[in-house]
Amino acid sequence: MAAPEYAELYERLLDAERKAARLEERAQISERTESTLREDLERERARADAERERSEKLRRELEATIEAAQERIEELQRALEEASRQTCWKSFRRWLGG
Repeated sequence: MAAPEYAELYERLLDAERKAARLEERAQISERTESTLREDLERERARADAERERSEKLRRELEATIEAAQERIEELQRALEEASRQTCWKSFRRWLGG
């Protein structure tokens, strides 16, 4: 082979090596990007899980508060009914004269 042919082959080899290096860099960037995205996804999943747990806790607390409020309303209604009966009874006795 003549020197120009070697030079051309050598240039082609250098070109191929540069292309291979660029492809290797791209592969590394892709791997880092994929790793970062995977970490982001895991963090987001953990955050979503924590948010679901917090929401469930708040829902249970709200239900308990509503139940306690309903029980208190029923107690007050019973007390109001009893007070109303006693008031009516007192008025009736006064009306009877005694």
